[in-house]
Amino acid sequence: MMVQITTLIENTVQTRSLKAEHGLSFHIKVGKNSLLFDTGQSDLLLENASKLGIDLTQLDAIVLSHGHYDHTSGLETLLTLAPKARIFLHPGALDSKYVREITGSCRRIGMPLTVSNTLATATDKITFTEKKTEILPGFFATGNIPRVTPFENPEQSFFNDDAATNPDNVPDDQALYFNSREGIVVILGCAHERLDRVLSQTKPDFIIACYGINDGIYLPFSQERFDKFTNGVAWLHEKALSIHAKILHATPPTYDEKLGGVTGYNSVLSRYSEWLLEQSKNGWDVVDLHGPMDAYLAKGRAQKADFAFSGDGVHPNALGHWLMARQILIHLGAKDLKNAENAEEMVKDFPRGNEILKLIGERQAMMKDAWLSATGHKRPGMNKGLPLDQAQAKAAELDKKIRP
Repeated sequence: MMVQITTLIENTVQTRSLKAEHGLSFHIKVGKNSLLFDTGQSDLLLENASKLGIDLTQLDAIVLSHGHYDHTSGLETLLTLAPKARIFLHPGALDSKYVREITGSCRRIGMPLTVSNTLATATDKITFTEKKTEILPGFFATGNIPRVTPFENPEQSFFNDDAATNPDNVPDDQALYFNSREGIVVILGCAHERLDRVLSQTKPDFIIACYGINDGIYLPFSQERFDKFTNGVAWLHEKALSIHAKILHATPPTYDEKLGGVTGYNSVLSRYSEWLLEQSKNGWDVVDLHGPMDAYLAKGRAQKADFAFSGDGVHPNALGHWLMARQILIHLGAKDLKNAENAEEMVKDFPRGNEILKLIGERQAMMKDAWLSATGHKRPGMNKGLPLDQAQAKAAELDKKIRP
């Protein structure tokens, strides 16, 4: 079975001709058939599909991962545009849905009323997916995914009412899957993953949190997006404190507008950074990456027009990662690093410095993959890690070489 998956809507884009928005939509071609998994939060998917040469009028199916607005709002137009498409969703996707903000007030985040009203007039085209359901030959929706472990707690900020009295456990959250020659492929919407699951397994005593580079989704400053950023970071902060872990917040790295192509976006990140730095007055531990990286980029570009520490304006190269690491190390008390231009220079005066640096890098990469796999993380594009017990045994052997 030949399957081709094309992203129509996501929070970021890598091609300037396309547009991004907070939300998700995948076009999936399965042999001669096609389906859409989620519809974003507007009609923007129609524009992107047209630019990508994808004909949405011939859709056979539309599957909703869950009932939040950023996955369902494009559906109203699609029902008219793709008349033969059957709609697959869990009945819970039609429930009222709210999120409680850090201020205590609730904001509606369910599918727009225009969409739910349109669905009410198209019941003959709807299949409810409370259980495993075949969408196309060999292509399935999971239906409701039960929580089977004690640490999969209900979402603490989602409710079915604006008074925040009826918790929403998001029973409508579902995934798609199919068998390929390399194994089962799972396609996720939000997969409303519980941070509790990761924290309860890893039991960290120290967390470094660096958010923000993507959180403005490369658009001009928006109070709504800014509020989501501040609410999310504050929620993470409280989660860390609740397990008695120390947390160090880092301001967003610099966005290189010359290479990224979005004028003014770095100033958006500057506002995010200013808010984070202000939280130090409330007892938060905050390290500034954004300001020093801005200054380093400006100095380098004044000397050489094509100077950069990121190939695409977003993802740092080795120098960019060193600049971030250096600021964190200095914040934590490391001495004599302000003039060190890379990690190798930092360790050059230490016995076995380079050897130890490589061993630590090897251990870190191995344990990162192992923990991501062990906690069931849904982050795409990551290596499959070793079973945790095997990784920990290998890490112990590396520790003996690091500290003989």
